[in-house]
Amino acid sequence: MNLEAPDYRRLINELQSVITDTLKLLDDFEDTGMNEHMVEDYERLHGILNTAITDQRRYQAELLAVLRKDANASGGASSGHGSGANDEP
Repeated sequence: MNLEAPDYRRLINELQSVITDTLKLLDDFEDTGMNEHMVEDYERLHGILNTAITDQRRYQAELLAVLRKDANASGGASSGHGSGANDEP
């Protein structure tokens, strides 16, 4: 998938909403005891959470790769961390 940085940011933000909403729903399940009565649904929610977290991490890594590639293409913008050899105090 070839996405631009704004596309990755949008996906990461949308996945964060899914993560937040799913965590709230899991809390609600546990607070009301539904996790004991609706075990399959509760496990399915955990699956959704795990998938969203995995996808978000993957998109974050891909975003960083795009940003590094763009920085290198535009003249190697520094990350603010020098090599140490010629850094000024």
